[in-house]
Amino acid sequence: ADRYGKKPFLLIFVAVALTGCLVTGFSNTLWIYVTGSLLLGAGCSTVESMVVSLLPDIDAEHNTQNGNFIQVIYSIGAGTSPLLVATLIDKGFMTWRAGFWIFAVVYAGIFITAAIFKFPKSRLAENNAAASKEDRISVKSIFTLLFIVLFAMMVIYLIIENSFAFFIDSLSVQKGNATAGAWALSFFWYGMGISRFWVSRQKNPDEIKLVRISFILSGIAVALVLVCRSAVLSVILCLAAGIVFGPIWPTIVGYAGKKYSGSASLVSLIVAGGALGGIIGPAMTGAISERVSMVLAFAILALFAFAGAAITLLLKKKPETQNTENTK
Repeated sequence: ADRYGKKPFLLIFVAVALTGCLVTGFSNTLWIYVTGSLLLGAGCSTVESMVVSLLPDIDAEHNTQNGNFIQVIYSIGAGTSPLLVATLIDKGFMTWRAGFWIFAVVYAGIFITAAIFKFPKSRLAENNAAASKEDRISVKSIFTLLFIVLFAMMVIYLIIENSFAFFIDSLSVQKGNATAGAWALSFFWYGMGISRFWVSRQKNPDEIKLVRISFILSGIAVALVLVCRSAVLSVILCLAAGIVFGPIWPTIVGYAGKKYSGSASLVSLIVAGGALGGIIGPAMTGAISERVSMVLAFAILALFAFAGAAITLLLKKKPETQNTENTK
């Protein structure tokens, strides 16, 4: 995408996601369903990476704010769709297949819109053309401290977020508050939307400081959810957890987009760190919960949050943007 442009790759993977929806929706065996899910996952994740790497080309100065605002929409959808779809299916208004067909139509609309839309010129190409050879952004940037720290923070964040989202319902059942689980999860996502909207309205946020504070508060929030016994208070604490979790992902991606001039390859690799954390987290939490206890599993998640805050100290001195200053 950095070499040939982001538009063709965005269109290709929107089509992959659309195909995944259709294959899954019409599946009649487990393996066809799994194949469709793989296509859907590959398409969705790549489209997300393309979109966030496109933002610096549109408005580099407000990349973090714009990224947080886009994630507000995501948070609303993530909080609403599970309850909405489950309710519609339970009431007999639709089948599980219909959800995939509906999203296939949505992806078709996205494909048509993206095909018509004129994409802005790549900021990365402009900056690299103006920069000296040693200052150009390339795949070699993955060996820098900046990239390693951003990648590690993304892995840690998704370990916590996905584990929390996967197992908050189980934790509620274990506490004897089975009905609170679904509400807690939705409130968690809505809380994310609130804080992401707040960040999107800030004029010039200090991204690293914001991520550090969010990690610290996230660790405290997870610990409080763990010890809380009240069903109502647990839901409120999940809302609070969502609020402090919310800014981390889009702020890391926004910061990376500015530092790497919207490089699709580097931003996508950092987002892939999130996918890695998203795989590790639930598997780790599930294994610890089964072999020891869920209390220990959530306590470890809190420690991961504090570790994420500690890692941000490696970027205490703001690193220089790799080549955006060379366009003078």
